[in-house]
Amino acid sequence: MNEFWKERSPRERLIFCVCAAVAAVFLVTQGVLRPYNDLLESRQSQIAAKELRLARAKRWAAANGARSKRDEAFARLRADGDGPAAMSRLLANVEAVARTSAVRITNLQPLPIRDSGARRECAVDLQVEASLEGLTRFLYGLQTSPSFLSVPRFSLTSAPAAAGGPRLRLSMTVARALSPAAAALPSSENAP
Repeated sequence: MNEFWKERSPRERLIFCVCAAVAAVFLVTQGVLRPYNDLLESRQSQIAAKELRLARAKRWAAANGARSKRDEAFARLRADGDGPAAMSRLLANVEAVARTSAVRITNLQPLPIRDSGARRECAVDLQVEASLEGLTRFLYGLQTSPSFLSVPRFSLTSAPAAAGGPRLRLSMTVARALSPAAAALPSSENAP
């Protein structure tokens, strides 16, 4: 090899070195860098696909968790039973919301338990007096109650002004579902 190199002119040696360098660069880019870049791109696409699957799984878990909480609430409803005990819990719930909302209950009358479509419900007619802020807190407390309270009747009028400023009188019926029909219960088996 040494003789081969000595037989070449300096110009041929330079051309040979340049060709060897170009060939080495070509081999490095095609044999090392391109496969490495392809590997990186495939890993990035796999990461993107797994992030999509993770987001879908998180949405499913959130929906399933909400469904489970709703199922537990319906199970508590069924366990509550019917009759006087359920009416007593409804009255206690309404009175507790009224206490925390700073409203004054002026009239509270339990209604008979009635069948309403697919469920039975107990209800109370009540009148409350308070400022607008107190009534707002009272209605919000009823809405966010864990006892599935509904308000089928609602009437708002002004009340005689008291020392605390203008007051409002709210006449309403508050109802609570007692035993939903089995067909109306949501199923957690149908997962997305």
